[in-house]
Amino acid sequence: MSRHLAEFVRQLPTPAAILDRDLHYLAYSEEWLRAYRLGDQDLVGKHHYEVFPEIGDHEQWQDEHRRALAGETIRREGHSFVRADGSLDVLNYTLTPWRHQDGEIGGIFMYTQIITQQAKVRRQLEEHVDFNHLLFDRSPLGLNLCRMDGLWIESNQAFLDIIGYSSAEADGGLTYWELTPPEYGEAEKVQLQSLKETGRYGPYEKEFIRKDGTRIPVLLNGFIVERDGEKYIWSVIEDLRARRSLEAEIGRERLKAIHASKLATLGEMAAGFAHEINNPLAIIDGYAYKLRQLISSGRTELVDEAVDAIRGSVSRAVTIVQGLRKFTRQDDAPGLVDAPVGRLIESTLDLCRERLRSRGVELRLDVRTQKSIRCNQIELQQVLINLLNNAGDAAREGREHWIELGARELPGSRIEIRICDSGPGVVPEALGRLFEPFYTTKPVGEGTGLGLSISRSIVEGLKGELRHEPRHEHTCFVIELPAGRATESGENGPNVVYIDDEPSLCRLFELTFVGNGFRVETFSDPEAAINFINQGTTALVLCDYRMPQMTGLDLLSQLDDPAPRFYLVSGDLTLDMEKDPRVMGLVCKPPDPHELLNIIQEAVNACR
Repeated sequence: MSRHLAEFVRQLPTPAAILDRDLHYLAYSEEWLRAYRLGDQDLVGKHHYEVFPEIGDHEQWQDEHRRALAGETIRREGHSFVRADGSLDVLNYTLTPWRHQDGEIGGIFMYTQIITQQAKVRRQLEEHVDFNHLLFDRSPLGLNLCRMDGLWIESNQAFLDIIGYSSAEADGGLTYWELTPPEYGEAEKVQLQSLKETGRYGPYEKEFIRKDGTRIPVLLNGFIVERDGEKYIWSVIEDLRARRSLEAEIGRERLKAIHASKLATLGEMAAGFAHEINNPLAIIDGYAYKLRQLISSGRTELVDEAVDAIRGSVSRAVTIVQGLRKFTRQDDAPGLVDAPVGRLIESTLDLCRERLRSRGVELRLDVRTQKSIRCNQIELQQVLINLLNNAGDAAREGREHWIELGARELPGSRIEIRICDSGPGVVPEALGRLFEPFYTTKPVGEGTGLGLSISRSIVEGLKGELRHEPRHEHTCFVIELPAGRATESGENGPNVVYIDDEPSLCRLFELTFVGNGFRVETFSDPEAAINFINQGTTALVLCDYRMPQMTGLDLLSQLDDPAPRFYLVSGDLTLDMEKDPRVMGLVCKPPDPHELLNIIQEAVNACR
């Protein structure tokens, strides 16, 4: 070995050494000593296996040394080298033969690179990448990376399950816009603007069009990421089907609880209803007997008085029965309508006025608004009845016996309804628990404890508030709700069509509802009605079921699709409406004007 080669090795800044054919050290770099923690010992003349005794028992190393001495150059990367003290080094190394000037192999030149720390960092990075891929693949939420133009780049299995495509079909082949229904165009613009201004979008509810053509509701959140200098959108997609199903189930259970509360309320009011019905029946019976006497005796001058009394009593009984029928109905009709506050309160009092009167409770009314409330009228009636019944029970315990029921307008298009009573007030220990389910201050057997809890749920569902007013001298509950939409004046609104073979009923309908912000069209001829409705300008059809020319269902079958909202009018309560799913409901004869107006307003509002 030349002196120059030995000096070159000693000056190398990396671990290097030269061995002779017997594997004794001829020269080595300072970095060799430092890298392998050999201290300041002199290695020249020492055997390589003496310096590294752990190699002596390692067949692979011995084989590589023999091969290098035979003329082979050997390179290894990422080799794990376990030292005698148990420590681990990770190496890249090269073993190559060095030769004398005559070409004969003189020994081995060793060049090594200790990459223990780099290997550790790389291993951690790989584990991190593997972990991220595991999270990506196994996430129950859909995850998707797409370009700024909407082309999908990478999707996890949860997202592929949502849209019904395979990875090969979706990634690199589909765009966000291909699976987005066109009606979301304006909403998409809002989300894109948010991305542009904040780098994020969502939460955003929409639908995707699946491969099979069905639509699936989803909730999206996303943000912009950069990779290799290019921007992408990273999105998290939640399948809302399970949530919607759960919400529907909760809604059904809520309706059951509301209906159970209605029945409990009706049980408390049963005696009052009986009295309220018996009074008009007694009047009808008495005047009917008197009417027979008058006719028999030829005294016709009092006939009109008797007929008017009978008709008034019938009207009173019909009002009570129809109010009960609507109140106990368990389905979700009529939905949200703009209910005039005065009419709402009056129809509620029709159901509970007698109970209050029979208990000696004075009712003081102070309604100072003619505006409407956007509500489900039946459910809000239940709230008012519950509060009035509670107030009536409390008022009987005070020195005076009265209830004040008032309504007024508040700033910000809000309506306030207050129900206060002369009772002793709520005891302090009960104030914090008034709206808890099953909590009641009434004696055992006189209250379910569900009334106020359900009432608050109903009011909050209408974006309102039900609260107890603690500063009132007695007991006062306040309902605050958004005002409904103002009724349009004039005759330029949508068409409402009433069809009945009895012309007098058509004329009565016209006189009752004309001038309420919609056009009233009445027909005694079903064929003429069909021709008019098929012109496509009608929001609602109210049609008598039994007519000489055809039935209401026959008429409906001749209407063009999509037909307007369609209700049958009949006195037959057993009528089977399932023959045509487009029938939205049954209006019983004689119809209640308040119920008809609610149905009409709902249909008209849906057209605006």
